[in-house]
Amino acid sequence: MPARRIKLSGREAAVIRAIDTAEGTTGQEIHDRTQIAFEDLIDVVNGLIDVGFLETIPPREIVPFQDLTTTVFDTNPAYGSDLRAATRR
Repeated sequence: MPARRIKLSGREAAVIRAIDTAEGTTGQEIHDRTQIAFEDLIDVVNGLIDVGFLETIPPREIVPFQDLTTTVFDTNPAYGSDLRAATRR
């Protein structure tokens, strides 16, 4: 089965690269690593959750702004290798 071709914006790729796939990463850590403004970061992570590329611990369908810094994010293992390939492009 061929790999899925995933296209990410620059901000989406930065968020994916900022996530520690072994333990997950908080929204605050993602912000610190990417320097994306919180107002933009909430849109990026919720968009990635919506398409299934990111998951939260515990699972949520949408992350409210007030919970962004404390929510733990992880990549969806079903897209792991495809996301890594997309961030290298």
